[in-house]
Amino acid sequence: MADEGPDVLQQFRDAVSYEFFINGEPIGDATTHWNDIRKYEGTEHWHLRWEYATPPQSIGLHDFRVRKTFDRPLYYPDSTGEDKLWQGVVEEESTYNVVKDNRPSTLVTSLTHECGVDPIDFVQ
Repeated sequence: MADEGPDVLQQFRDAVSYEFFINGEPIGDATTHWNDIRKYEGTEHWHLRWEYATPPQSIGLHDFRVRKTFDRPLYYPDSTGEDKLWQGVVEEESTYNVVKDNRPSTLVTSLTHECGVDPIDFVQ
């Protein structure tokens, strides 16, 4: 499965249109923030990261949302290893905390592939 990891991950990435939002506002030109597919050192775990340095925000919790739109149904393993049907529009939400006023933050969304790892992981 490890040899299939990068190909399967790229297929998932290509089959989905992504939109990213902070506090309900869309992040413009979001597709330019994808990194290359890489393998975690010492594992059979592949990942593709989307990284975005936010504009400065006020102190407190801020909302981060990802909207994935599937142009066609796609089967992909979930965290249990079972194939899950992904289709239509799927939204995932998280928050991040700003502890110093007017400081930027880095938001990282990671697509992963390792025999049943959920395809989106929020890392802050």
